[in-house]
Amino acid sequence: MAKNIKLKDGSTVRYLDDKDISSMIDQLLSDKVLGSSVLPKNASEADKIKFKLCSKIVEFKLKHGVTQKELAEKLGFGRT
Repeated sequence: MAKNIKLKDGSTVRYLDDKDISSMIDQLLSDKVLGSSVLPKNASEADKIKFKLCSKIVEFKLKHGVTQKELAEKLGFGRT
């Protein structure tokens, strides 16, 4: 259960308890979560290129603060 802590300036900060954090870590470490992964040493050249391309796209998105929709439009994947 999350705890709400009121700060001196009147704002509230929400903190997760240890049980929730532990549960989240277990979920993230399981094979059931899709996300970033490290390329195996024997990855094909195509997989290495895809990995580098995806890394550059994420880097651009974070650096320029664009939304997923804006990024899709810049890459030519906008809705038509």
